[in-house]
Amino acid sequence: MSGSQVTSFGTLKQDVWTGLSDGLKSYLSKSVASIILFNGIAIEHQFFTKFLTTATLVRALNATTKHHDDLKIQVRLDGTRLYDGYMAEYDLDNDFSVVEVYSVRDVQVGPFQSALESLPHGEVLAVGRDTSGEIMVETVELNGDSKVSEDDRDLHCKVSKPWEGGPLLSVDGDMVGMNLFFTNRRAIFLPWGTTLNHYLTFVQKKTGLVQ
Repeated sequence: MSGSQVTSFGTLKQDVWTGLSDGLKSYLSKSVASIILFNGIAIEHQFFTKFLTTATLVRALNATTKHHDDLKIQVRLDGTRLYDGYMAEYDLDNDFSVVEVYSVRDVQVGPFQSALESLPHGEVLAVGRDTSGEIMVETVELNGDSKVSEDDRDLHCKVSKPWEGGPLLSVDGDMVGMNLFFTNRRAIFLPWGTTLNHYLTFVQKKTGLVQ
């Protein structure tokens, strides 16, 4: 992806990006979007494109207006163009929301029906896109614990960076989870299998395919 900078907590970290395969670079460039101050990943592309992100986006919109169904939500992929998105679906209890965007052409959707059966230990990739459209990649060490501390220590040492809603992937490109936030100690995220099951169940209930 020519001309793009890879940012790691405010520091240029080209070695992380250059170490990825060309196929993974292309996929991330065409799937990860900036959604206002959050991130999302493309999960469906037909006449429209759906981006999955965290339900914190809905809570942020609720803080400004209760009528966000018709509210335009700015979505940015690589480059300078902004797309108008709209809130399509959300589930506050299971912490996801879906923004629908029309007229996006160069998008790539990953093989989301499969998820890693167990969370990996060791190094994974956290991916996001800042509000200027620049891709961000950070390596994160996982120890299998993604829960927020009961004493809220994680919330007090939260790193204020626009990673929320972006994907966590294995170094091979397999989906690991959806990032909720970083702290200066670890990554807090939802395992992808959990998020995928919640979303598919939500869609099935919405379309009447399950009782």
